[in-house]
Amino acid sequence: LVCLIMVAMYSANLTATMTRSSVSRAVRTVNDLMRSGSGISFGTVNNSVTEHLIRNAEDFTLKEFYRRLSYVDSFDKGVSLARKGSFAFLSEQIPLQYEALKPPCNLYVTQHKIVDYSYSLLYNKRLKDREDIDKGLLLMKARP
Repeated sequence: LVCLIMVAMYSANLTATMTRSSVSRAVRTVNDLMRSGSGISFGTVNNSVTEHLIRNAEDFTLKEFYRRLSYVDSFDKGVSLARKGSFAFLSEQIPLQYEALKPPCNLYVTQHKIVDYSYSLLYNKRLKDREDIDKGLLLMKARP
């Protein structure tokens, strides 16, 4: 009986290992992508916020990443190239997650931050509610 249980456990683990999704072996970070040697090119939309953030990053790895970055003309083109394979598209996380949920659901979105950045609002100083807006933004920032 013990032997039968051992064989069953071994078979289950072997099956799980052999059928594991390729996502578990996928490139997940900028460093993985630059080290991959798998022929995966990577890029972002030319003159986008993402391109600007990477270009102005102070981190050595991101400077090297920027040097190797290729460009696409639009967000849709980047998603299309990623769907075809051998292209990693760098953009804001929320729109990428939305695209990954669309059929054929063949995209994986990393969960790692590459750069930190914040948004600001520009408005007229005479706006009556400006203090409330500032307080609201600070409260949003304080949320985990």
